[in-house]
Amino acid sequence: MAYAGLINKKIVALIQKYGVNAVGLSGVDGKLWQAKAKKEIMVKDNGKVKLLKGNLTGSVETINTHLINLLIENNYVPVISPPALSHEIEYWFM
Repeated sequence: MAYAGLINKKIVALIQKYGVNAVGLSGVDGKLWQAKAKKEIMVKDNGKVKLLKGNLTGSVETINTHLINLLIENNYVPVISPPALSHEIEYWFM
């Protein structure tokens, strides 16, 4: 949540410092990104490759381009960060 909160807002503030009207969003806002959860991923931990299940990673499958275009057409620069919404389950993930 650090991306959607603190880091996103710091980037928005920095952009606005240069006179650009920016707005900070996450993939959850307005169903901006919808993704499919990965069932498992391979990770390297201390030189060993391990199978990790039940993680909060996924692949973006749909993007709400209508919302992005609406912002741009009205002179806003969207600053978008994780997380995204999941198609399969009723929660969000990074």
